[in-house]
Amino acid sequence: MIRYISITSLLIALSSIALAQGVQTAANEVAELHRKAEQGDAESQFTLALRYADGDGLKQDDAAAVRWHQKSADQGFALAQLNLGNRYRTGQGIPHDARSAVLWYRKAAEQGLREAEYNLAVSYRKGIGVTQSPPEAIRWYKAAADQGHPQAQGTLGVMYLNGEGVSVDYKESARWFTMAAKQNDIQAQYFLGNLYITGAGVARDLSRAYFWLSVHAAAALLGHRRGDEGAGRAQRD
Repeated sequence: MIRYISITSLLIALSSIALAQGVQTAANEVAELHRKAEQGDAESQFTLALRYADGDGLKQDDAAAVRWHQKSADQGFALAQLNLGNRYRTGQGIPHDARSAVLWYRKAAEQGLREAEYNLAVSYRKGIGVTQSPPEAIRWYKAAADQGHPQAQGTLGVMYLNGEGVSVDYKESARWFTMAAKQNDIQAQYFLGNLYITGAGVARDLSRAYFWLSVHAAAALLGHRRGDEGAGRAQRD
């Protein structure tokens, strides 16, 4: 007598096989990543650090994440240098050390990594881990802003508006606010709207003022917040 397996049983069996194959593939991938990292490949070391940090295919382990970030950063891998700086800044998996954070931010910033340029600018502006220096802050904000970093652009707008580290320049302030506002920086949208009301640095234009303040208000209602002086984590895109 011929016996037929039910569709449900077949699907369960196939699902189990696929799951087992997926687990084996992931294990092989992690093993290969470890092999390359142990051989000194900086990018693999960085990727392995992220895996340990997130518990992605591995048991989450901050100490291992720091160790592999350090190995990659020591070889000059900019994204690892940024993440290591962030860990020193926050004390995640490593003792808090603002000076070491600045050291690693600088190394990554000097390679042109815009998030590191921004974080270094924040350090100089607030005097965290380094002697406070508005001119140096301006320098690094500009470096990040020229690469399209919206928070750097918005902060430059504030600094030119207030004369922080530079002479007051409403036109320059409006220029930076405009760039940031177009990238959905909520604080820049607010300031730009007000500049259009007063005519400071731009031709007075109430319709544009209404537009930018409306965009700002809508974003605020949706719960958007500007990541002021935050330190972004490098990711693999």
